[in-house]
Amino acid sequence: MDDEQAIEATWSELIGPCIDAAAVAERLNASPREVARLTGAGHLLALFASDDTTVYPLFQFTDIDWRSLGLYLWALDYDRVASYRPWRIAAWLCSPTPLLEGRCPLDLICEGGADGQLLRLAASEGPRLTDDPPGERDLGHDHVV
Repeated sequence: MDDEQAIEATWSELIGPCIDAAAVAERLNASPREVARLTGAGHLLALFASDDTTVYPLFQFTDIDWRSLGLYLWALDYDRVASYRPWRIAAWLCSPTPLLEGRCPLDLICEGGADGQLLRLAASEGPRLTDDPPGERDLGHDHVV
């Protein structure tokens, strides 16, 4: 296993499997153009893979109503153009935090227990997740955390 495969395996362990745009279109019973529109509007969490493809974490189509995710992506200052930001946001959604008594934000969203508190937390965490660490823009790798 090379370094890139090891990094992708680590991401997969954290956020679970991802699917491509064609699979998203099938799940949503939508056209590829509609998937692109939803992605561009920030309603779907899209990740750039190391092979220059766009993939979508499967959790947004199985565990929750994908339409509810857009509000949290907005609060997190989601920018799908910055290759590292979506990966950080996916990791934040799937990671336990002491601020939620050891629970993952995604768990609360899935249970329908997400409320203003989670939105405020997302808004406060967004800048940390989207800051540009020194030199990161020059690394040229999509999976930088």
